[in-house]
Amino acid sequence: MAKKRLIRLSCSFLLISFFLFCAVRFYYYLTDDFRLSNIRDQRLTSYKQISFPQENLLLARQILKQPFTYLGKGAQSYVFVSQDGNYVLKFFKFKHLRPAWWLKVLPPFSIFQSIKERSQSKKERKLHDLFSGYELAFSRNCKNSALLFLHLSSTSFLHQSIALTDKIGKKHLVHADQEIFLLQKKGTTLRDRLSQTLDLGQLHLTKQAIASVLAMYVAEYQMGIYDRDHGVLDNIGFIEESPFHLDTGKLTEDESLKEKTIYQQDLQIVIWQIEQWIQKNYPIYFDQIDPFLALQYQQLTGEVWQSSLVNAEVIKNWRHRR
Repeated sequence: MAKKRLIRLSCSFLLISFFLFCAVRFYYYLTDDFRLSNIRDQRLTSYKQISFPQENLLLARQILKQPFTYLGKGAQSYVFVSQDGNYVLKFFKFKHLRPAWWLKVLPPFSIFQSIKERSQSKKERKLHDLFSGYELAFSRNCKNSALLFLHLSSTSFLHQSIALTDKIGKKHLVHADQEIFLLQKKGTTLRDRLSQTLDLGQLHLTKQAIASVLAMYVAEYQMGIYDRDHGVLDNIGFIEESPFHLDTGKLTEDESLKEKTIYQQDLQIVIWQIEQWIQKNYPIYFDQIDPFLALQYQQLTGEVWQSSLVNAEVIKNWRHRR
């Protein structure tokens, strides 16, 4: 009898757990877990606010008068689009930049304290690197980032509210001075740009887009700047014919990248990703685009392109170590 009761209890527990799991997943699907608490962090109330031209402030105030509607989420932010469709407003996902909730309930023993400190240090470093990437983009690479305004701490000069509509249609009114956000011009991804031109068989426009992206990367290398984000197809965007970084949170300074022998290693993974995507999605055009990629690499580095010699994992690891 006791055994049957234990089995029933176990089955009930598993069933309830399953329904709870499904409910949580459904909630995430509906909302992308956008909550005001997830875009706020008390650690940032006194974070330094970078300087910017007066015209940027005036433009930001004008743009923020528009209502913004939920567009989507990335690894680091929730994205809203302006009513006129020309700008995006990004709020950082601070829920990923805080120590895990379960660390707070660990007993106050030295071994657990060490775990808490390591986790805290890791999250602080990740937050610092993220903000540093955006500051670097705004101060030294603004053209290639399409950034208009960075608001990285609480302020008292905006004096206006921002109207948001989230994924499920819920309205929010937030105070601009109290929120951490950035404003950026809206563009289309490299993936979409290449798909548009290749669907129409416009190889000259495809090659033009690729060439402009590679030229942008090399220009940044020569400034001692590179992007640790490997998502070239989704992290590079276009505004008309000009490429830019959709997300600059992993932009990094490294003077050694000015050396061609160093930056060519980084350029290899950029070209390799484009090459692999073309081969997988538009194989009919691969034999025409691949020689173009090889020529671009040779012109930019003076070296011969051989994709068969590219070890993607080695290159990715090299980028992450830098």
